[in-house]
Amino acid sequence: MFTVLATCVSSNLSAATPDWENPEVFAEGREPVRATAFPYPSKAEALRGDYQSSHWFKSLNGEWRFNYAATPGERPEYFFREDYNTSKWKKIPVPSNWEMHGYGTPIYTNVVYPFPANPPYIPHDDNPVGSYVKFFSVPDDWKGREVFLHFDGSTAGMYVWVNGHKVGYVQSAKNPAEFNITKYLKDKGQNKLACEVYRWTDGSYMEDQDFWRLSGIDRDVYLYSTAPLRIADFFAKAGLDKGYRDGTLDVAVKIGGVGSTSGTKLELGLYNADDKAVMTSVKPVTGGNTTVDFKGTVSGVAKWSDDAPNLYTLLLTLVGKDGKIIESTSAKVGFRSVEIRNSQLLVNGKPVDIPSYQVKVGDVVEIKEKYKTIQRYKDVLAVTDGRLVPEWLSANHDALTGTVVAKPTRAQIDVPVEETFIVELYSK
Repeated sequence: MFTVLATCVSSNLSAATPDWENPEVFAEGREPVRATAFPYPSKAEALRGDYQSSHWFKSLNGEWRFNYAATPGERPEYFFREDYNTSKWKKIPVPSNWEMHGYGTPIYTNVVYPFPANPPYIPHDDNPVGSYVKFFSVPDDWKGREVFLHFDGSTAGMYVWVNGHKVGYVQSAKNPAEFNITKYLKDKGQNKLACEVYRWTDGSYMEDQDFWRLSGIDRDVYLYSTAPLRIADFFAKAGLDKGYRDGTLDVAVKIGGVGSTSGTKLELGLYNADDKAVMTSVKPVTGGNTTVDFKGTVSGVAKWSDDAPNLYTLLLTLVGKDGKIIESTSAKVGFRSVEIRNSQLLVNGKPVDIPSYQVKVGDVVEIKEKYKTIQRYKDVLAVTDGRLVPEWLSANHDALTGTVVAKPTRAQIDVPVEETFIVELYSK
């Protein structure tokens, strides 16, 4: 329906139409979406998986300078310029929602739009804009490397500038967005990051759900650095053979960036809960912006299920012709099979009961059964808004509160990284 709507209105949209009212524009300058992973200088660090301690990671969370405007016409239009003085602006924590800090009004609604519906247009007299400024520097030894700016999420539309240069625009709500800002950085000193966030966009018509409407940069913001030639993305498919005994692993790794690949190789390692390698392989890298494929089998694999959430660690390492590591990265994978046979849902060949319906009592859920179901989710990866959060790949969460209670071993984290589970956690 929205596609038809976009087609109908596109002919009426002029070049002067703001991006946040143009269905044909939802991203500019944004890097392609990729798997959640971080670059590390060594295999040991990648296996450990503590990305915040990596020398190639820098958090931009904390206090940012902030200006609130009730309408787009009242925003400080050129605040992104290097000579624009924002020293007297208020401060706001990032991540946060500006309504929780005294700016604007939180709105709760279900099926009724929070503004007069006239798709794809948004009322210009009621579309608050938050202007953010953050000054940062990068380590000296990042020079000669690529630097990426990562937003875990922002609502609903956002322009980004670095040192007065427009980097891009994104409408992604709770989804991550990344920008390569290498060419905009200064060789030395402080860099100015400016973000202009709009509360409503044409995408808001797609977000008419039963939830609170809140605004701002409300997820983590950070920088990370890679070599010019890098592991850009990968996809790991871990399954089981027909006998549900041995594991099958297919991995596609995209090599990105620039630079000579002569003598460069990509190493794959798969480690069990005891940190022992159960699969290794090495492939040559024949060029930049290419894909390297791996296939393998793990005999007698420790399968993943809700009762036995076994996970393995996939380690990918890019090695130069001099034998030195260019970068290493890792992810969790679980071997399992999900299928429907004779109208029955099977996991690893075994029937699975759906907790929301019970054969004896139908839709009635007794309190004991409710808490029994919640307990099953105790070690499941917590998810908010259907989006994976890196910290939750390496931390255990209490099933009732969602709070971190302990840091488990890799084998104790239940959900494979390539899966997204939306877990509804019910309180008393």
